[in-house]
Formats: sequence, C-alpha cells, structure tokens
Amino acid sequence: MRVPTHYAQTVDGSSSFEILRVLTEGTAAATGEQFFRSLARHAAQALHGEEVERRHILAVLEQTRWVIEGPEGAANILKLNPSTIRSRMKRLGIACSSTSAGG
Repeated sequence: MRVPTHYAQTVDGSSSFEILRVLTEGTAAATGEQFFRSLARHAAQALHGEEVERRHILAVLEQTRWVIEGPEGAANILKLNPSTIRSRMKRLGIACSSTSAGG
C-alpha cells in the first residue's frame, strides 16, 4: 500500500488530530460511507465498554465502602494494583465524595 504524499508531509510535525483527520479522509475516500458506519459502531462499542468498566469499579468501591487497598479493598477484589484502580477512576471520572467515604 502506498502512503499518500500529503500524509507523509502531515506526520512531520502536525498534531495527532491532523494526522487522524488525514487518515480518516483517505480511508473514507477509499471505502466511502461504509467506513463511517464502521467507525461509529466501533466508537459506540468503546464507549459502552468504558461505561461497563465504570459501573463495575463503582459497584466494587461501594461494596468495599470506597476502600481501595488491603485484603478487603477494591484492588484485591478486582485483582488490580491500587495505583491502577486510582488511574482508572481518574480516567473514568470516578471521585470519592466525602459522604461516600463514611466521613
């Protein structure tokens, strides 16, 4: 497969958004409307997956009364490193409110 000249020029210092735009336009020109339907479907699946992950982490946090570490903590239940849970909480917009933590 030949890389279009305008793509090669774009990679040399443009933003990720610009690179994605060029790739999307090039792929869309090659595949047409089917590409956009596929892209929308995959985006919806990814968003759905994040929502499932968010709800699962929230359920475990509520079960543990927002305890992350220790033998009874969410990290142990989910078999994840506590720092991994914290980073996922941040990415998924999960914040422990002061009333949830039991004061």
